[in-house]
Amino acid sequence: MRFPKVIIDPNLTEFNALNNRRRVIINPTIQYPAAVLAQECFESRWKWWPWNLVWRRLFDAGRRRMEIRGHESEVQAVDILYGEDMGQWRDRKARIMKRSYDGIFDDYSVEELKREMRKYSKRQRKFVLKHYEFFVEWETVFFDFQK
Repeated sequence: MRFPKVIIDPNLTEFNALNNRRRVIINPTIQYPAAVLAQECFESRWKWWPWNLVWRRLFDAGRRRMEIRGHESEVQAVDILYGEDMGQWRDRKARIMKRSYDGIFDDYSVEELKREMRKYSKRQRKFVLKHYEFFVEWETVFFDFQK
């Protein structure tokens, strides 16, 4: 399974990035672009599996798991690629999930979301390390685009 096509869109201002099964559209003004790309690529690849696609669309639990794992990919990438503190970044991502995503995380506290994210930290770290070269190479292209 390959990665989706990555499109840099300066007109994307409402979100950091969007994804579907075939492409990731990313805002060129964001902080830590390769980490955001790690999240979006994980979610895009998740959607390639038919079972995951159906599960995500029919049940909030499927969508929650995809989002939690995607955000944990970003947390791991921030640590691996930029050397930032994972605890602070995980807290930030949990707060974003809590207030966004159509209320699917309303039943969770921020602490519960962080606990759920930590459950997947080893798996998501492996994902980021496995595709490390892709993220680093893409970030070089990203910064060339900004010039």
